[in-house]
Amino acid sequence: MNHIPDSVLSAIDEFGADLLTRDTEPLDQQLRNDLRVRISLNSSAGQARIEYSISHTQSHAHLRAYGSYVETIVDAIEKRLQSWGIDPPSQYEFVESDNNVHTYFGDAPVRWNNRNIDRGRLRHECMNSLMQYTALDISGQFLVGGVAAGVATLVMDRVMMQLPEGETPPRVAAGILTNKTPAAASSRLAIFIHYTAAILTGPLFVWLRLSSEAIVGPTPVHILLAIAALYTGMVGFFIGIVLPRADITSKRVHGIRRDWAISATSYVVVTVVIVWTALPNWIDLRRPPPETREHFQCILCRSWRLSQSRIPNWFISCDSGLSICIRREKEFQ
Repeated sequence: MNHIPDSVLSAIDEFGADLLTRDTEPLDQQLRNDLRVRISLNSSAGQARIEYSISHTQSHAHLRAYGSYVETIVDAIEKRLQSWGIDPPSQYEFVESDNNVHTYFGDAPVRWNNRNIDRGRLRHECMNSLMQYTALDISGQFLVGGVAAGVATLVMDRVMMQLPEGETPPRVAAGILTNKTPAAASSRLAIFIHYTAAILTGPLFVWLRLSSEAIVGPTPVHILLAIAALYTGMVGFFIGIVLPRADITSKRVHGIRRDWAISATSYVVVTVVIVWTALPNWIDLRRPPPETREHFQCILCRSWRLSQSRIPNWFISCDSGLSICIRREKEFQ
């Protein structure tokens, strides 16, 4: 591919994208001083006509007879065209010569274009396949979040037992629900509230993680945002809303705030570590090996996607469902 100018590759990409979105304009690009390529579409025949013009003192029956350097350039062009659904011809045959400029042509079958493509059917199939995979993927992530929360709760219990006011927050919540002081609140209710809230907070972290990733993209920033939102929500909700409503002396408020902040820190740290380490491994079980993955780029929104095993091997629906995405690179790095 290093033998092909970037302008030529961009022109081929534009030609391929136009096949699916609008009427195409013929492509005419200079590959090097003595070699030129022209590509035009014959929509009625479902073919693209590929012509090469080469300046040379001799003509040959086929283009590839000019040697390995020309063959390397032609192979690179064909590979790029194939990524847009244009299958190359077996040979480029001699057409004519004019002042030592020799022309060769071949007709390349076009798998899809904006005239013959059934957008509704393909979009339906893409979205169904993508939704099936995504549903399993996301439900598994919430399951991991619940398991992580269970382990984090056990660790938090140990921390709470070592703090002077560590076991007070669950009793505060139970007392508010039953209109009693924390000391008089039911121990069973306090335990139920404590474990229920803690277990549900794990899936909440997964939801915060997915939401922040949708906003800022899959970067370390989205993890930090999810962690900050989780910790702020846990501490802020209890200190700002629950604790002020409790029947408790003002002398104990500072200690309860401090101990709850410490307990919440232990919970968040354990939850994040488990989700961070376990979740990627679980997702990998549902995806094909790296060497079988392919990159896709949406021809409208230009966003990149990774193919999944259930989705046909050369198109995939983008998040917005606006169009079909075409394979551009075969290997996932």
